[in-house]
Amino acid sequence: MSSTFDDKTQGADVTKMFPERVKQKTFLIAGLKRGDLAATTADALAHGGAKTIIYTGRSESELQPVIDHINRKYKTVKMIFVTADPGSLSSFLEAAHTIKTMGVSIDGFIGFPDVMAVPWELTADGVESHFQKNYLCYFLLLNLLCDVMGHRSRVVLVTSSLRNEAPAPSWDDLEFENGENYHSLDGYSQSMLAIILFIKSIAKKYRGSIAAFSANPGSESELVNW
Repeated sequence: MSSTFDDKTQGADVTKMFPERVKQKTFLIAGLKRGDLAATTADALAHGGAKTIIYTGRSESELQPVIDHINRKYKTVKMIFVTADPGSLSSFLEAAHTIKTMGVSIDGFIGFPDVMAVPWELTADGVESHFQKNYLCYFLLLNLLCDVMGHRSRVVLVTSSLRNEAPAPSWDDLEFENGENYHSLDGYSQSMLAIILFIKSIAKKYRGSIAAFSANPGSESELVNW
């Protein structure tokens, strides 16, 4: 096939083009959900011959249809669930510990945002929900797992374009004056910008060891919780 990808390209087309980057590799998919882009990504990696897919989510039972689908279709791929709730930083601390005790080297880390344009709310950790659930939880997880990322591994955090009207982030007031001057799309945009800046810092810090990318997949209605 052509090496030019477009909006008709399937995930399996990409893994077929680059088999050496998928076959017998171990991937971590953070933020797997049923019936969304993350589930499609898991299917594409399994199709490409991934050895192991570690995936995080709030509840394994919610993801059972995805697990069953991959187990039926790809008999040799090992699926490992790790509980991690983006609304709880302590659960991501525990997830990092669980993953590190597996003794595996992670070849690819893919993280998906959890919420978009939701009403103002603080998490149990006291952080604005977009900022924690889309960015801060992955900032924590990645920093804790960098020492088990394989040489020449890859990190991809899914982001999106920012609305033109979004104001410059106020890093000194991430909670929007306790919600008084909050706009749901501003909260979302702030978390997306944080992802992009974080990825740039990883790419610079681990140059030659970890390749890091922020990726905008385009319009995807089921990507996040509305």
